[in-house]
Amino acid sequence: MLLLQHLLRRAPAAAACTVLTASYTQARAQQAPLQCDDGLEEDDDDKFEGPRRHTLADPNRYDSIVIGCGVSGTAAVEAVAKHADRGHRCLVLESDAFAVRRCEALSAEVGSDIIDCVRARAESLNPLLRQVRTTHGDEYSYAKKCLVATGAAAAVPPPGFVDELCVESVRCLGHGEAADAAAVRDAFSVAKRGGKVCVVGGSWQAVALAAAVARAAPAETAGESASLVFPEATPIGARLPKDLGKKLR
Repeated sequence: MLLLQHLLRRAPAAAACTVLTASYTQARAQQAPLQCDDGLEEDDDDKFEGPRRHTLADPNRYDSIVIGCGVSGTAAVEAVAKHADRGHRCLVLESDAFAVRRCEALSAEVGSDIIDCVRARAESLNPLLRQVRTTHGDEYSYAKKCLVATGAAAAVPPPGFVDELCVESVRCLGHGEAADAAAVRDAFSVAKRGGKVCVVGGSWQAVALAAAVARAAPAETAGESASLVFPEATPIGARLPKDLGKKLR
């Protein structure tokens, strides 16, 4: 096992996301996959002039769109709300009511009026026309980027994995959006008080969570507030320099 400490603050906030401009990624397994169709005939390529920026007469046109508001989607929304250029408009599409309320609360917390949170499931993405269609039949277009942050469901630990003496201090992901969001809030709460959080898992979701927890900690403890424990035989284990971690027996 490899224990990664420090430098988590430098990990990408949306490590579990994919930025789509002219490519496509599949949605989470339990959802219907997004269908990708460029909608153009071969001879139409030269006719496409690219998307225009939104206008007041076109309320469904945004600068950017975020599909999904889980751990990575929330981090992306927070970054947009704090750092986007003046006049930037961002749409968040999320089918879970609890996640939509969390998105709205985040937007209000940072005092941003550039985030629109819509409860809807994305059905298809057209990267050439830069359009997203929902299962309700609504179409939204974006001028810059579309971030697909649907992620994947975390694997639920088998029975007996958590020692009975530690049940009160352990939170497991994979029990649904509401339960996962509550677990993430508990982790942030511990970090903000200067406590330490250990994230067990080798997925990009785990990396994004550990990085977000590290950023939530006070400046004096940010570098030591989160540890990431994962099997060495994982994509993240293969990419990280061995001198950044410690081998556990």
